[in-house]
Amino acid sequence: RRPQAKTRVTTTTWRSTGDRERSIATRIWRRIAGRFDETASLRFKNQVIRLSQNQDGTTRHEVIVDEIPTAYYHAGGSIAFGPDGYLYVGVGDAILPQLARAPRAPVGKLLRFTRDGGIPGDNPDANSPVYARGLRNTQAIAWLPDGSLLGTDHGPSGMEQEAGRHGQDELNLIRANADYGWPDVTGWDTAD
Repeated sequence: RRPQAKTRVTTTTWRSTGDRERSIATRIWRRIAGRFDETASLRFKNQVIRLSQNQDGTTRHEVIVDEIPTAYYHAGGSIAFGPDGYLYVGVGDAILPQLARAPRAPVGKLLRFTRDGGIPGDNPDANSPVYARGLRNTQAIAWLPDGSLLGTDHGPSGMEQEAGRHGQDELNLIRANADYGWPDVTGWDTAD
């Protein structure tokens, strides 16, 4: 008899300034017989949803960004509107560290979208939502008063694909088109 799959849905809410809309990242985890399905890498997808409250108190939802790849670990999840009005979404490496630095792979990145899920014309590549790459698992983003973008990146946890490394969380000054070096560089390491 095959074990029955169980699904758990978690959501995190961020309020956009100046209006009544909320963006929600939804993460769906699939558990089979009490353990995570280790073959599920990139079968999980996150999405950004806009919830709006109608005058009568009911809500409506609209998917803004869909099919954001993730896995049961290194799922990212940071999301915020920047002072430029764009939506920034952190995407973990989905346990595929070799793809974090690849310019077109959607994992291990900080993505940048318009409020409606489009790609801003001033992104590093006008045809891609990738804003920065080479990140392991960006868990929080924030802006300084001068507009500088900061991101915290969770360091290695000792997993096999991380060469047994532990710790070395990062606080990065995020710049457009920058490569932060994961998996070759982490914490206080340098590329040299």
